[in-house]
Amino acid sequence: MLETWLVLSLGRGREQIAVLERPAGPARTPDWGIADAGTGVATPSAEVHRGDCWAQGRQLRPVSAERARAELAGGMRACTVPPGYGAQPALT
Repeated sequence: MLETWLVLSLGRGREQIAVLERPAGPARTPDWGIADAGTGVATPSAEVHRGDCWAQGRQLRPVSAERARAELAGGMRACTVPPGYGAQPALT
């Protein structure tokens, strides 16, 4: 009887560990990122975007706010799309 209880307790413990080790959900959208832009011919090769910008392209490399500011100060181009432009209207 004790052995059965221990086996069941061990099983519940393993289930709880598996739940805690499982990813929590979708990855968080970064606050800032650097995305490749243009073809590199007569256009800058990268731009700084907000993480939720729809114009960021396919690959957004997440960066900290400090790194984004440093890149902008160093001459990297900022995204020119106004925030909210092209966004879907909120459903009411």
